[in-house]
This record gives sequence, C-alpha cells and structure tokens, in this order.
Amino acid sequence: NRACGAKLGHTELIRIRNRYTPVVISAQRYNGVVSRSRMEEKQQKLAEQQEDERFNQYLQAGNAALVKRFTNMDRLTIAQMKQARLDQELKDAAVRERMVRLEDEQMRKERVLRAHILLNNMKAGPRALQQAMLLGERFYQQTYNDKVNRDIAEEERKQRELEDRMCPMTLIPFGKITEEQIKAEEEQRTRAFRADFMKDLLERRQQKQQEEEEYICECRIERAQYQCLHEKELKAAEQLKQKKREFCRRAYHDAMREKAKRLKYEKMCDSIQDRLNCVSNVAHRKLDRRFNEDVLRMRALKIRERDARAARVGQLMKAKERKEQEQQDGYMAQYELEVEIDEARRQCQKEDLANKRRAYEAEERKQLEEKRQREAQIRRFEVATRFKNAEVNDYFEQSSKRKRDAATAQLAQQLTGQRDDYLKRRQDERMYMSACQADPYLQDDVYFYDEAVRLMNRSREEGRPMFPVAAAAANYRKKNQLDMQPEGRLVRRSRLRDYCWPGYHELADLAYRKYEHRESCREEQEKDRHQVFNNCIKITKMAAEEKPYVECQVECPIRCFHHPHGMPPCEDVGEFDCASVCYDDPPLHKPCPPEMQVL
Repeated sequence: NRACGAKLGHTELIRIRNRYTPVVISAQRYNGVVSRSRMEEKQQKLAEQQEDERFNQYLQAGNAALVKRFTNMDRLTIAQMKQARLDQELKDAAVRERMVRLEDEQMRKERVLRAHILLNNMKAGPRALQQAMLLGERFYQQTYNDKVNRDIAEEERKQRELEDRMCPMTLIPFGKITEEQIKAEEEQRTRAFRADFMKDLLERRQQKQQEEEEYICECRIERAQYQCLHEKELKAAEQLKQKKREFCRRAYHDAMREKAKRLKYEKMCDSIQDRLNCVSNVAHRKLDRRFNEDVLRMRALKIRERDARAARVGQLMKAKERKEQEQQDGYMAQYELEVEIDEARRQCQKEDLANKRRAYEAEERKQLEEKRQREAQIRRFEVATRFKNAEVNDYFEQSSKRKRDAATAQLAQQLTGQRDDYLKRRQDERMYMSACQADPYLQDDVYFYDEAVRLMNRSREEGRPMFPVAAAAANYRKKNQLDMQPEGRLVRRSRLRDYCWPGYHELADLAYRKYEHRESCREEQEKDRHQVFNNCIKITKMAAEEKPYVECQVECPIRCFHHPHGMPPCEDVGEFDCASVCYDDPPLHKPCPPEMQVL
C-alpha cells in the first residue's frame, strides 16, 4: 500500500517556539560572570604585572651595582661568548684530528712491523727453520703412530698367546704317502676337473643354442599375433565410422523435428502473453483510478485534522506565554535585589582597597629609605674596592716585571746554550764518523742461530726430534760459508806528536776517534760472530745428545703364507702392518725378487 509509506505532513508544521528559556549554570561560572562584570581579574593581573616589573627593575639595578664593583674583570658580550665557544670547538677538533693522526701513525707502524716480520720470515733461513720444524713434527707424529702400532701389536700378541695357552693346537702325525702318489692324485684331479669343465662348456653351448631357437620362435609368434590384432583394430575402426555416420543422420532428423515443435510452442506462448498483457493493462487502469480517488479523500481528511490540531496548539502556546511572562517578572525583581547587594559589596571592597593602598605607600616609602641607605653603603664599598684594586694592580705590575726579567734571563741562557750547541755541532761535523762497514748478512745469521737455539730448546722440552733443526743449521752454515775470522791486531795511539805542534791536536783527535769507531764496530761484529758460533756449538751439542736418527729402510712387503689358527693368507697389502706379524726370517734389505713383488 503506497499510502502507508507516505510521510506525515503535520510534523513539518509543528514548531515549538520558546521565547524565554531558563539557563542553569554552576556557582564557579556565576562567580566568573560577576568578576568579569566588575573587572576584578583584569585589575588583579595588572597589579601583579606592575609588581613583577618593579621587582625586575630592582634586580637589574642590584646586578648593575654589583658589576660596577669589579673593575678589572672583562665583560664578555654575546659575540665574545660565541667566539670563545667557537675557539673551544676548534681546539677540540684539533685535538681529535691529532688523536686520529696518532692512531693512523700507530696503525701504519704496526702494519710496517707486521710486513717487516713477514718479509723476514720469507727469507731462506727462517723458511728453512720452519720446514725443519714441520719435518720434526712429522717425525714426531710418525714415531708416536709407530709406538701406538707396536703397543697394539704387543697386545694382540699377548692375546694370541693367551688363546694358544687356553686352546692348544693338536699335532697330526705324518702319513706314508709319497711324492709320486701326490702328483698322480693331483694329475687325476686335474683330468677329472678338465672333463667336468668340457662337459659343462658343451652343455652351456647347447643350452645357449636352444635359447636362441626358442627366442626366434617366440618372435615369429608374437609378430603373427600383432598382425591379427592390427587387422581386428582396422575392422573395428571401419564399423565405428559406419555407426557414427548413422548416428549423425538420425540426430539430424531428430533436431529438425525438435525445431518444428519449438516454433509451434513459441507461437502458442506469444498468443497467451498477448492476452495476459491486455488483461493486465485493463486491471491497472481500473486500480489506478480507484487509488487516485482514495488518495484525494484521505488528503482532505488529513487537512481537516491538521487545522483542528493547529487551533489546539495555538491555545496552548498563548497559555505558555502568559506563564513565562509571569516568571520573567519574578526574575527581574530578583535581579534588581542582587544589583543592590553587589553595589554595597563594591563599596566595602573600595574601602578595603584604599586601606591597602595607604599601607602599600607606607611600605614603598620604607623601601625607598632602605634603598638610599644601601646605595650609600655601596658607594663606601666602591671606594674601598677602588683602593684595593689599586693595590692589586701594583702587585700585578711587580709580578709582570719579575716574569719579564725571568723570561729575559731564560732567553739569554737559551741563546748561550744555542751558541754552545752550534760550536759543539761544528766541531762534531769536523770530526764526523762514517757508519760501520759491517757485514750486511751478519744480523740475519745472528737471528737465524738465535731462533734455531730457541726451537731446539722448545723441541727438547716437548720431546720432539731436534735433528731436522740441526740439519737446517748445518745446511745454512755450509751454504753461507760461515767461518771464524781472525781478530785484528790492537793498535795503540801515539801521543808524541800531540806535544810537538798545537796544529796537529784536532787532526790527532779526529784520527783517534775514527780508530776508536772502527774498533767498536769490529768488537760488535766479533761479538755477533762469537754469538753465532756459540749457538752453532749449542745446536751441535744438543743434536749429539739426542738419540741417533735412524733413516727408514726400504723393505719389500712379504706375504703372510702361514697365518696362525688356519686363517687364509692376506691378499690386501695396502694397509699392511709389519709390526703385527712375527716372521721366522728377517726382512730383506734389498729390492724384492720379481716373483714376490706386489703390483
């Protein structure tokens, strides 16, 4: 029903108009409204602001008076403070840069030191020592493995002895069979084995030939079966094609009949639909006319009801206006009474403020008196401070003079020292000594033999062989042709000509200093050579104290022909351990014979 969904019309015309609406507020808001009407908060804020300004002026005046007392202090401005901060930042940056430069220099020195150590280790001597230590480690591990293998073989031998004691072997007496009988039996067994082998070979050939014939026959049968299957598949395909053609022809006839039926049915549906549309149009036309008549009737009824309701609402609004007017008259009377009360309160507050103003003026006069007394005291203090600053300035001038005198004396002493240094340096330049013409490889020899002695001591402490290190030292000595050199004859200085002519004095000192320089260089070289050969003797002594080194003998592997307890002979000699087997004959110390070599 469309009429039920329509919007009610009377709700748009009803408007409640209240001319006077009561407002309910809190006590705090009411007090705020009253104070704003009297400007109490504004006057209070203004008084507080004036008091703050007077206090700030008082502080500024006191600060200025205090600063005036210190006459000798620098007064830093904002620009000076910024410059000082910038200078401090520059100093910190310079310190950080210096620290970074020192760290980089330290890292560079460490890298150079590591590179120097690496290059030193890459020389022939240190590399030979390293190879000798690796060889000694290999010998040590090999000795250790041999010892472990010997322990295992000893345990195995003890276990076998224990088994032999617990399970003794039983001896079988020898028979009376001769060697010719053994050979005849072996020949008979050989002939029987050959006959069996030929018989077996013939049977295998016959079986193989029979299998080939059976395979050929099976292939022929399978080919014939496939031919038959192919012919059957061709016949089945031809029949399937014939059935498909028949099915398509029947399907075509059925489709034509279905199409004719469908056309007839559609014509019938169209005629029925036309009839339904006609009936529906007539029914809609009649229903629309009836609906319009009902709508007009309901609209007139609603208008009449709306007019009656509007008359009632007007009467109610007039009664409400009269009631609100009476309430407004009561509110006005109450407001006039409150205004009178507020006026009386305002007069009381004015008297109170006048009393406060007089008290504040008295306090201000008292503060002015105290200020005059304080300024007089400050003036007296400034006079005393001025005299004291004069004394301090005199003392500062005296101390500055003493510092200047000390700096002058120090500068004179420094210049005198520089003059003496210059004269001494000039004399040293005249008596310049050249560097020692030392052996360039002597320090390498000293380092090599010191390191060799250290490695020998460590090898002896750890129980490792010292022979490889000693061999490397001997090879180094032989390769570099190290030998003791005879000491030079000591030449004493002749002091006779020093007293003959003063002009020879400096030349004689220069010659003697050169001689002493050569002697010190020679002594250092002799000391290094003695140290090298002392280390060489130590290495030789420690190598002699060690157990003599025995080189491994080349031995050929020997097969185990008769293993105890009836076990088969060992065929795999890849991991053969000679220490676990006992032989009656000693191993051969020569190449193996051809018939015993293992490929």
